[in-house]
Amino acid sequence: MKLKPLTEYELRKPYSKYYYMPLVKIPEIILNKLERPILPKKAILFEEKNRFLIPDNDKEEIGYCIFPDGSGYIAMRIEMPDVTPEMIEWWFYWHSLESLRYKIWYPGAHYKISVKNKKILYDKNLPPKKKYIHNTHYITEDVGKGKMNLFISFYEPEEFGFDINFFKKANISTIICGIVGFRNLHLKHTYLFHIVHNYKTGVILRSRFYVGHDIQFILNNKSICKVFNKKIFRRIIITEKLLKGLSLHCAQEFLQLSKILPELYFQYKNFV
Repeated sequence: MKLKPLTEYELRKPYSKYYYMPLVKIPEIILNKLERPILPKKAILFEEKNRFLIPDNDKEEIGYCIFPDGSGYIAMRIEMPDVTPEMIEWWFYWHSLESLRYKIWYPGAHYKISVKNKKILYDKNLPPKKKYIHNTHYITEDVGKGKMNLFISFYEPEEFGFDINFFKKANISTIICGIVGFRNLHLKHTYLFHIVHNYKTGVILRSRFYVGHDIQFILNNKSICKVFNKKIFRRIIITEKLLKGLSLHCAQEFLQLSKILPELYFQYKNFV
């Protein structure tokens, strides 16, 4: 992958070194599992998401499929040694302050980022989580289909319908929840969440994406969704090739983050 050169200003940032760091190799076990889709009956529906909070209730931790209604499902599991839940929460606000920080997350596939309210990112009285919840990120990235201008709106787990009373028993520290859409088209198209489990000397990140779940086109502050949620429309835009590409993108970006986050956190956790 050919990287676009950084600007002189970016190169002066100490963490620009991570941009030129080789990508972590995706383990064979992940690549093998993504060779073909899983059976839809083995995937957990979005409406049944609290099943993820029951230990050992999800038998397919890595894979993708297309549901009978034409929507897509992606499951990914990444072990992140030496990473703590606090680091994850910190990262989800800290990286949104400038595009270079987003670029080093996945060099060559992440290009640009901005936020709806940048001012609150500098508020030292707010915990990291409060800085990204309801503070929409505007990103430009390539998940295998060329550059796309997207938005990600983040929500509390309870707003997504998770029962936080199960967190402790399931050894869950937090769940990062978001809705993704095309910024220019004002189209919401994907629900996602990253479940953060405490595990040995680090965390396990269990990511799930529901592509085409409750597609909404926002026009004049009104939601138009009926036509976009028809099976025939979903079948046109949601393919197994697309889902496999998104699965690989997810694996790569969080493997890369696992490599750079501990050092970044200890060096910059007290600096905006």
